Amino acid sequence: MRFGGFFITGIILVKLGTPLHIVGNYEKMMFIAGIASFFWVQGLTTTLLSNYTGHQRKEIYLFNVFLLISLLSITAFILLRIFQQNIENIFSDSILPGYHYLAVFVLFNAPCYLIETIYILRHKSFALVNYGFISTTGTIAAVILPVYYGYSMESAIAMLALWSALRYLWLLRILLKYIIAEINISFLKAHLIISAPLILSFLVAGSAEYIDGFLVTHFFAPEKFAIFRYGARELPLSLLMANALSTVMIPLIKSNNGQTGYDQLKKETIRLMNIIFPVSLILLAGSTFIYSFFFNHQFKESAAIFNIYLLLAISRTLLPQSIIYANNGTKALLGISIAEIIINCIASYLLLFKYGLIGIAWGTIIAHFSEKIMMGGYLLKWHGIKPYVYIPSRWYFYSAILLLVYFFS
Repeated sequence: MRFGGFFITGIILVKLGTPLHIVGNYEKMMFIAGIASFFWVQGLTTTLLSNYTGHQRKEIYLFNVFLLISLLSITAFILLRIFQQNIENIFSDSILPGYHYLAVFVLFNAPCYLIETIYILRHKSFALVNYGFISTTGTIAAVILPVYYGYSMESAIAMLALWSALRYLWLLRILLKYIIAEINISFLKAHLIISAPLILSFLVAGSAEYIDGFLVTHFFAPEKFAIFRYGARELPLSLLMANALSTVMIPLIKSNNGQTGYDQLKKETIRLMNIIFPVSLILLAGSTFIYSFFFNHQFKESAAIFNIYLLLAISRTLLPQSIIYANNGTKALLGISIAEIIINCIASYLLLFKYGLIGIAWGTIIAHFSEKIMMGGYLLKWHGIKPYVYIPSRWYFYSAILLLVYFFS
């Protein structure tokens, strides 16, 4: 839903006749918001998912995680305000309209990721879906309605900040049901120590997307940023369903240590592939028409980039990270992430000179495949877990070959 909201917002902005450089500025601000919070939010919430089930004092533990995320949100807000001029100089030749509202958006938005985490921990699937729909719809409306009625993009960012504040109030309402407001320094320290390697891992691995953005900003014209951003999005089902499945499998593998957990992972992987690969093939066939129809002819290059990103379905459906998380292998993940980002930087930089924006996309593909190979190698060497234990080998092989043959044909 979040991905869909991002995509729909972009489509409507273009269809409303918003100049491409203004769309690019909006994308840059969302890009900055992501840089400011994505790594520590993911690290802290993933650690919560892994440790909450077996914790002796869940209510106090949850409160202290909320407190930790809130403190980091305030820190991010302060840093964004202090370094505003530096950040604007990096991303734009002039000021970014609405930047000060963007800082407020980050302040309230980052803690709101706890909402979906709590719903997962409390097994409230229906509430999770409802929240996803309302949150996404509200986000789209916050950006689009001001633009539709003739207001500036700055007003749209202000509305986005207001919407994040309202969702923050909803988070507080949920927390009141499940927490005991007691500060426990040992819980804070323990959670931060366990999360630290994971936060660094997310920072390094996730920074690939942001490094690609920097390369586009530095080597290409300003309007190319929006074109690249709208193309550099893999299949929503591939990214989101794989990440969601990987996250949900962590406590299951941890509580069902051994082959039972791995068999469940294989079973769920097959179900995931049965959705992702057919949809990827359909989108490969129709992406050029989709981008031309929903956006305009200026975004045909986005379709070519999107087709390359569809190949990430092959690596996304491999989920060795669930087993590594369940075994608290965060330090190994950090090392793998560092290697991945080095590969991504080198490959993207070298290929952009020959292939332009498409070369940057191929650099991402190379890095992601390398990451999964390294994860599989780690599990084999240090835990003796062979790939066929958690990968439905034959099913996976034929599906991947079919997608590659169709792409290159």
